[in-house]
Amino acid sequence: MTIGERVTRLRMRRNMSQTELARASGVPLSVINMLEAGIRSGENLRVETARKLANALSVTLDYLCGVHEDEESLGAPAAEDLALV
Repeated sequence: MTIGERVTRLRMRRNMSQTELARASGVPLSVINMLEAGIRSGENLRVETARKLANALSVTLDYLCGVHEDEESLGAPAAEDLALV
């Protein structure tokens, strides 16, 4: 599953529009649209942008990027809750 597919699925589960996700995350609507449409891949996504999306969608950055494939990651702490050492 691509990062765009994950964003779409998570956004829809939270009954959010792309515009609402853009406002909540601070990520431009055009970036969200391109990710979800598959025009822009996660490979070229800045870490800061991915972190903002993960925070707004209440998932870990690892889950959003596909490091963890299991559904249990959906309930994991958001990226902002994880301390960087």
